[in-house]
Amino acid sequence: MDRLLRILFILFTTLSVQAEVSAADDIDIDIYGHLPTLRSMAISPSGERLAWIQEGDGIQPSVIVYDMKSGKSVGGVRLTGDMKARGIIFASENYIIIKASDTRTVWGTFTRIEESNAFVYRIDAERTYQLLRKTKNLHPAQEGKGRITGVIPAEDYVLMPAFGSGRHPSYNLYKVSLSNGRGVIYKPGNTNTIDWFSDDKGKVLAREDFDAEAEMHRIYSFSSGNEKLIYEVKTNLPAISVQAVSWDQSSLLFTEKSDNSEAVYSLSLTDGSVQGPVFSYPDKDIDRLLTDNNRRLIAVRYSGFTPGYEFSSNRLNDAFRKLTENYPASSIDLIDRGMDENQYLVRISGNAYANAYMLFSVDSSSVSFLIQEYPELEPEKIAEIIGFRYPNRDGIKIPAILTWPKPDNIRRSDLPLIVIPHGGPDTYDDVRFDWMAQYLASQGYLILQPNYRGSTGFGPAYHSSGYGRWGQEMQDDISDGVSYLTSKGIADPGRVCILGASYGGYAALAGASLTPDLYRCVIAINGISDVATMVKNDIKRAHPDDKQHVKNRLENMFGDIDDSEKFRAISPLHHAEKINAPVLLIASEDDTIVDGDQSEEMLEALRRHKKTVHFTRLDDDDHWLSTSPMRLKTLHEISRFLQQYNPVNAEQSSQVSQQ
Repeated sequence: MDRLLRILFILFTTLSVQAEVSAADDIDIDIYGHLPTLRSMAISPSGERLAWIQEGDGIQPSVIVYDMKSGKSVGGVRLTGDMKARGIIFASENYIIIKASDTRTVWGTFTRIEESNAFVYRIDAERTYQLLRKTKNLHPAQEGKGRITGVIPAEDYVLMPAFGSGRHPSYNLYKVSLSNGRGVIYKPGNTNTIDWFSDDKGKVLAREDFDAEAEMHRIYSFSSGNEKLIYEVKTNLPAISVQAVSWDQSSLLFTEKSDNSEAVYSLSLTDGSVQGPVFSYPDKDIDRLLTDNNRRLIAVRYSGFTPGYEFSSNRLNDAFRKLTENYPASSIDLIDRGMDENQYLVRISGNAYANAYMLFSVDSSSVSFLIQEYPELEPEKIAEIIGFRYPNRDGIKIPAILTWPKPDNIRRSDLPLIVIPHGGPDTYDDVRFDWMAQYLASQGYLILQPNYRGSTGFGPAYHSSGYGRWGQEMQDDISDGVSYLTSKGIADPGRVCILGASYGGYAALAGASLTPDLYRCVIAINGISDVATMVKNDIKRAHPDDKQHVKNRLENMFGDIDDSEKFRAISPLHHAEKINAPVLLIASEDDTIVDGDQSEEMLEALRRHKKTVHFTRLDDDDHWLSTSPMRLKTLHEISRFLQQYNPVNAEQSSQVSQQ
């Protein structure tokens, strides 16, 4: 292990030379703005090899393979072109699958998609090629082409679902060779197929269909060798989420929500009988089911301020409980494991570490530190993160994350505040290292990340309470967080800014237009300014076979999607004249989720009403700020904007107010 640490240190220092020679006042922003030096670590089935994605300044990311027994690097490959590395898994000791994506325009249309692909790196031959390459009759444009649903290591094959060719393509299951990347149809699907399940030998266990037109959710079993319908429910959206296969591969495992809780149930592949709940926790949401490469259940992950885990084994439950107790103020992410249930790869994120990878031994309940994603940030440099709840105007306790400014000796009163509502809105913020929040805290700002109504992570009822409430109760929850911190004297009411991306960008603009006296400045990254246009574009972009499904989802979120007056009332674009605060708009050129027109039209509306507005375009970047140059550019633009309109220094801030 010591040798591994030395190698990782050498690799890191080689990549960080440019940061070390940067101007002194840019060193901190470089640390936070660059993608992590090392990320997406994985462990091989034997537990003897590690692999990770490594970043360098101006260099395409590489995949590095390290053998822990010999203490040597045994392989590595650099990605080429414009592909963005998204993650890696070991298919076997000798094959690593690299998941990547690229933004491109669909042939014959003006539609842009984030097309994912999977590549295989063969370690012994040092060869890399794309999976599903030269596979006949594939649809020319599909976003999820890099998905892996099963691995057959004994045969060096993987199973990959993908759309076939034609105007109404079927979602087929392909058997793809790891030795040459070619695939053939293994099991044909249909236009309503949404998922496939198989066992560790490659036998297809089940197919899941959802017919949005007929409003029918069906699951078919193949466990007996013939197709058998085992589940059928009439619904406009699937009421259950099938995520895993039981370890004995006799049933499927799904999550289902009630009004106040969520639980895991089993669906027999033999007769369709439902058993359970097999896992449930009344006070927590189920975040997801963690599985192996063949989707067999490893653990249930529960959400909240920090995640919790439940295993089928009391031995594992006790071991992970002890691990969690050692890091009570941080999130523990279960990343990977080998075939041996004794060794797990985990990541510690939050107050203790800036995303540190460790090997956890169940037998000894001990951890071996490997490396941090941000090696320069020792624990004392991480701004303190806490989870807390504040009361809103309706008497609901809103869960939120507060990050205190650095240095720690700053007086914790009358602080300049930046509110960062999360995107989604179907997601949540928890206690973990957040690169943007941590950078702003390092500059002296207090950071509030409210989990407003409509957020996931804190119960089904809390999540559904946000349906149809954009710009209303969801926005009130954010405003009430500001009121709470200012009423307690923690934040200075005259020095509050709001910053968000995607839905968070909408919330920032809505805050500026609906509560114009609350915020001193506003920053929206790839934000939504006109909800009606967003709804129309979501439906327009959908494939003809998916349009009804998209409409059902939007109606579930908003109610009547043809109510133009309702959308106008909650859209910042139509209330630009009410905005008093300076606005910074940032838009990514390759955004396939929120059209850049949303930012540009907001820019024109603000200019038309003679408001103070700044605009920045991020070239060759997507919705998620996936490249280091654009992350850095974003932080620089935000830093300059805040320095101009809401500086940390109270005296400078007062001078700005008087201008």
